[in-house]
Amino acid sequence: MKLTILRLALLGWIVLLMGSLSLVAQDDRLDDKLFYIEGDALIAFDLNTGEVTEVIAGLPRLRGMTLSPTNDFIVYRADPDVFADQIAADCPCGGELPADLVLVNLRNGESTLIAGQPQDSTLSTGITRSLPVWSPDGTHLAWTEGLESSTLVIYDRLTGEQIIGDREIPAQALASSTAQLRSWTQAGILASTVDFGDDFNQSIVGFTLFRSDGTLRLDIPPQFDTPDTFFMAHYGDPEVIAVNQSDDSWVFLDSVTGEPVNIEVGWFGQYAIAAPESSLRLLKPTINEAPPYFTFEIRSADNMPLTEVSGTVPFLAPFGNGVIQQTPNQLTVWRGEGDIITFDLTVDFVIYLNTHTQTIIIPTETPLVTRGICSGSVLNLRLETQSTGVVLGTTPNNVRAEANTSAEVVGQIAAGDWFDVLDGPVCSDGIAWWNVSTPDVMGWTAEGVDDEYFVRPGCPEVGCTRG
Repeated sequence: MKLTILRLALLGWIVLLMGSLSLVAQDDRLDDKLFYIEGDALIAFDLNTGEVTEVIAGLPRLRGMTLSPTNDFIVYRADPDVFADQIAADCPCGGELPADLVLVNLRNGESTLIAGQPQDSTLSTGITRSLPVWSPDGTHLAWTEGLESSTLVIYDRLTGEQIIGDREIPAQALASSTAQLRSWTQAGILASTVDFGDDFNQSIVGFTLFRSDGTLRLDIPPQFDTPDTFFMAHYGDPEVIAVNQSDDSWVFLDSVTGEPVNIEVGWFGQYAIAAPESSLRLLKPTINEAPPYFTFEIRSADNMPLTEVSGTVPFLAPFGNGVIQQTPNQLTVWRGEGDIITFDLTVDFVIYLNTHTQTIIIPTETPLVTRGICSGSVLNLRLETQSTGVVLGTTPNNVRAEANTSAEVVGQIAAGDWFDVLDGPVCSDGIAWWNVSTPDVMGWTAEGVDDEYFVRPGCPEVGCTRG
């Protein structure tokens, strides 16, 4: 069963807000503050004292805002002033509207327009922009501009310089919405690409991963069936792209090669931490048959169990220095072993801004899927029957009459071509053999030898279609 509330906890919250900023004292510690909206104001909640402070007053309508991982800058996406009257008049614009981006320093109140509209632009020619994502160290922002194809823009908060990505991102969401960036981690900047197909009933999602300098690192064409949860995760080094598909199965992709990584996660065992120096970790929940339906485990940075939390979904405090759970009119903060603080709130439930860049960690003790490694081979078996595969590299793969290296070669499958997997595997000569077919040949082909794969699961970039 899809657990929407858990996905929201993993992916974070986005709050819409805008306004004029009042100054925050230079010596004030922002790393112990949560930020949320109450009425038309941005509120800071002190996790040490429970003190509530109004930071921004008189907030008009806004189209998205994010808080830096350093907890002291915000960036918001807003209607451009030059189009405010037209937008307020309920214009029949359709699709995404132009958007400006404004950066605000929470310590001194300075606000900077970092992305505006060209001179003489109109509502139909203005620039659309996605909500930015922050770099892990909080020094850079990235967003996309444009509709039918989107350009990656990277902004240096320290110098004000911009870098334009070297690759356009394909059209998103019926070509009427700016491409959305999903996250920025050590592996790079992750954007999702969507293909809705001819009937628009099924979305197939792929990914584009950029390096921090805007150059293309990885392009994975749409191939995943209607996922609504995907993010970067650590499983040792490098990171993996984790994708939860519509049938609740998980797919993990190496962030360097794009190749599948077969990790046996069951219902998905991951940790979420705020930063490498995080003092606490939040373990994925145990699902109970009766209320409370979720039980979360809080662990130390060295993975030692500390306590359990049941009920509503908890989240991590800035920099991982606490775990927070919100119940009606109350906030409970776990600071460590035996250190618990409870605050009474004047509001029922509030949605807090992201106060850090969450890092999802899959414990390295989680086993890789082996599915029966052939004797003499170190390769994990990745192909499956009743699926498809693609020949890697530049050399064609031989197809033999039987599953061994002495059998007659009855044909070849060219590099980059795809094939149907009918049966297998059969282990022979330390090699996993699969019975495959194309319109031109049928027989047995090798998945790989030693530590080299000859084929991978899936389809080529153009898809699994026959001319």
